[in-house]
Amino acid sequence: MSKNYKSFFQIISFVFPYLYKIDTWKLRLSALFSLFFIFATIAINLLTPIFFKHLVNSLENFKELGVSESVFVLLCCYGGIWTLGQITSQLRELLMSKVFCRLLRKILSDISKHLIKLSMRFHTFKQTGSVLAALTQAADALPSIVFGTFFWIFPVCLEICLASAILTYSYGLMYGAIIFGLFICYLIYTMHGTKKILSLQKDLTQTRRNSFAKITDTLINIETVKYFGKEDFEIQSNFSMFKKREAAEGVFYEMVEFVHLVQGVIIGLGLMTTISLSGLKVINGQFSVGDFVMINSYILQFVGPFMVLSKIIRDIRKSIPNMQIAMSILDQKPEVVEIQNPVIANPDEELLIEFKNVRFGYFDDADIITNLSCKIEPNKMTAIVGSTGAGKSTITKLLYRFYDVTAGEILVNGKNIKNYSLQSLHDLFGIVPQIVAMFNDTFRYNLTYGKPDATEEEVWEAIKIAQLEQFVHSLPHGLESKVGEQGIRLSGGERQRLAIARAILRKPKLFVFDEATSALDAKTERCIQKSLNEISNNNVTTIVIAHRLSTISNADKIIVLNDGSVAEVGNHNELLEKNGIYAALWNSQFTPKEEIA
Repeated sequence: MSKNYKSFFQIISFVFPYLYKIDTWKLRLSALFSLFFIFATIAINLLTPIFFKHLVNSLENFKELGVSESVFVLLCCYGGIWTLGQITSQLRELLMSKVFCRLLRKILSDISKHLIKLSMRFHTFKQTGSVLAALTQAADALPSIVFGTFFWIFPVCLEICLASAILTYSYGLMYGAIIFGLFICYLIYTMHGTKKILSLQKDLTQTRRNSFAKITDTLINIETVKYFGKEDFEIQSNFSMFKKREAAEGVFYEMVEFVHLVQGVIIGLGLMTTISLSGLKVINGQFSVGDFVMINSYILQFVGPFMVLSKIIRDIRKSIPNMQIAMSILDQKPEVVEIQNPVIANPDEELLIEFKNVRFGYFDDADIITNLSCKIEPNKMTAIVGSTGAGKSTITKLLYRFYDVTAGEILVNGKNIKNYSLQSLHDLFGIVPQIVAMFNDTFRYNLTYGKPDATEEEVWEAIKIAQLEQFVHSLPHGLESKVGEQGIRLSGGERQRLAIARAILRKPKLFVFDEATSALDAKTERCIQKSLNEISNNNVTTIVIAHRLSTISNADKIIVLNDGSVAEVGNHNELLEKNGIYAALWNSQFTPKEEIA
């Protein structure tokens, strides 16, 4: 249990400082008034049975005493105090609702900000569906934890202690001990019951997350599913996952209802005890009917809060794993961090990039890049070629500093890339990646993502260079047409041309084309290639990564990679004369194959 208590207090200590970050006096005032109404509700709940006692005694003695005015006053007071209790109970939550919304916004903003700032390694090896499910569940968990703690656990515990003290003072230790003992027994069993279902809750949470991740993965890759005719396979896979979820939920809820059953028995035994003892006292003339009513009113008054408290404790225990996942995201440290006072890259300088003895691997035991040394000359087109898995695209990721090198260094204009501000470094680059990612937004949004302030003239110039003018005019809403999730409403070639236009629009100092025309037909490729060659000759440094060597034959320098290091360097003609790896690749693509008879 100590571990669970520790987790709970860790979450409270995580959430509570955000209350100090509330930045408006209105919300701070609302929080203070809400705290006042919490104590006011406790006081009213404790006074209500006392008023009820005097009201019952007055009604019992009405015919003998004939004091109709005092009885009427007590009736009004009892009705008024009960109504006031309902008002203060609702006001405390009403005043705190906006405070909580701001609290939730700040927490989720911090988590999402941290998530976005995390290095690529975290995003590469984490399932998006699982992370999003954890964030969604954490957002759902916060109300249970915050409202449950401040509006139920704390007030009920304080109210029970004060009620026990009142009964002890008024009727002796036995009655105070009964109500306090009832609470302790109820609390102990509730904790014991929730401990039993904790393992079931963990299994259920993981099963729910797995089912969510599975259906998300299926929908993200729906095109692949349909290509291979695997709809029935995916339906069956998801059905199996939901069947496991059903079994886990069934066992979990059976245990929850059994715990509720025993809790009801505990409350019933406590009520029977107080009714019997106080009823005998009334029969013996030691207590008035009002005393009987007051004692049992306290018991009955706590039945509702006890049941709610049980649910709150269960919800909090259920919420703890989800909040821990969200908090664990904040515990993740970015792999790539800026130094203090980083260098701001000068966009007006020519760009010289040098890799010196670079070694890197995505995993500790497997290097992709081994002892790589080469230069990317300013205002030149440099092509990088090699077989699949040689590390061509990895070089781009290192240049963007998605990862830090294991050994060696990357220099930009003579300075280590680690010394630069990441933002200023990325502002120098424009990339057409091998796999083009699209936001589920408009064509314009995706096109201008790298330069939101682009003028209409600049937008259409980039569209024209990317051979997209006719296509955009054919769209039902032009630039405002939706492209769908991951650009599913566009063909592969259209997505690639959009990525080219997006890179051109930035007017970067360095263009990176990673298989930039692989999804295009030959005619469109030649047109775009001509435009790209013109861009490359316009005082811009260009890196081209390609499998089709015809697209880079006019490059100023061609770097041939083999097993993660530089095997050959030269221009097209020089490398063909060497008759090495490049020549073999060229001949494999352009030497006619013998026909099989």
